[in-house]
Amino acid sequence: MKKIGKSLLIIFFYVTYSSLSLIPLILLNINIETMPDILYYLYYLIMQFIFILFLYFFFQDEIKKMLVDFNNKYKEYLELAIRYWVVGLVLMIISNIIISSLTPVELPENEEAVRGLINVIPIIMTSLILFTAPIIEEFIYRKVLYDLIPFKILYIIISSLTFGLAHVLGMASSALSYLYIIPYAILGAVFAIAYVKTKNIFVTISMHFVHNLFTIITIFLMK
Repeated sequence: MKKIGKSLLIIFFYVTYSSLSLIPLILLNINIETMPDILYYLYYLIMQFIFILFLYFFFQDEIKKMLVDFNNKYKEYLELAIRYWVVGLVLMIISNIIISSLTPVELPENEEAVRGLINVIPIIMTSLILFTAPIIEEFIYRKVLYDLIPFKILYIIISSLTFGLAHVLGMASSALSYLYIIPYAILGAVFAIAYVKTKNIFVTISMHFVHNLFTIITIFLMK
């Protein structure tokens, strides 16, 4: 019961955090619509690190135990992480190809936005993509949901679908864009299965980091 209450609190805070993080700007009478991208995303990066500190406060004992476990089994865990990630990547690429060939939407809108911002503010965006996003998203969509949902299959389904939806919702320009929930959900399912197997958040953070690093390298190579 204590875990469920904590999980619900963290989910609520995560959902409302974007709005809450704007309060300092509002109090300072700063209009975010006129802020330069570099200042807005620098502020966003700082807020993300603050959220990570919040997660550490709630999970510090478990984090320490998982870190010890990861250090003791890092070869096994990294091998598993790479193997699972490759499977997820291949399935994600196949689903992307199928969707882009059947619809006029060649890329999910969030990926297009990320590619554009990397060209404008590469250091800040790389920090967000490689460090804060994997940590926060893995804690929310893997650790917190796992603590909340007692059935493994249901957990994997909800973890994958919410992960996919989070990467499309708010950015989709048409109903067809929501098809891109599928490739993200596939990747999320692979991450969730890896978490069920290892019960260690550092495994899925590693997988997420590798995937995002691969994405960034691909973006720079395609310039």
